[in-house]
Amino acid sequence: MVRICSKRNHCQTIFSSINLVHFKSQRKRSNFYRPNINVNFEYDGPNHVGVVQILRNYACDCCSGCNNHENTLLMNYLPDAHNHGAEIFTGAKVKYVEKKDKMDCSFEITGSGTEKFNTNTAFVFADIVIVSAGTLGTAEIMLRSKANGLKISDRIGHHFSGNGDVLGFGYNTDTEINDVGYGDKTPPPAPVAPGPCITGIIDLRNTPELMTE
Repeated sequence: MVRICSKRNHCQTIFSSINLVHFKSQRKRSNFYRPNINVNFEYDGPNHVGVVQILRNYACDCCSGCNNHENTLLMNYLPDAHNHGAEIFTGAKVKYVEKKDKMDCSFEITGSGTEKFNTNTAFVFADIVIVSAGTLGTAEIMLRSKANGLKISDRIGHHFSGNGDVLGFGYNTDTEINDVGYGDKTPPPAPVAPGPCITGIIDLRNTPELMTE
């Protein structure tokens, strides 16, 4: 089964980037904390569902592809579902869902060229359909389903956000933060190593105005 970690899964190692974020929060008297992140700090081999994971080496490749280090669906929910009998198919793009005698889930085979033609897609029937395609993918599927007659809320596609509403970048700063990833090279030890992509948060939700520098 997919289990919940009993301990806080935040990065406890000190990196120069964390120190800078903490310093900025103190200057603005803002709330600073280390978030729980989906990074493996526990396994160096098969995890609790049998997928081999490697301990984090702090190379800072979270955005470009941190293979086997992150605790994402690929490493837990999906293989656990497969272990319990679920059938998983790749290379298929869900187009929309219709309500007939059962739920009709229409899809097309990716790379087949059928998307160039206005033809009927392949489909499967199910008693229950759970749409779980991420923030943007789910809204896209549900809006197409609505266009094909599925009765759903008019609020679909409104009032949601992606992973972070603001991205900030620092260049030529007074403090060296070592935030460039090492790829397949071995990074130096902390605090010189870049570390995970998300290690510190400045919480401004109770701030009247957005912090500017």
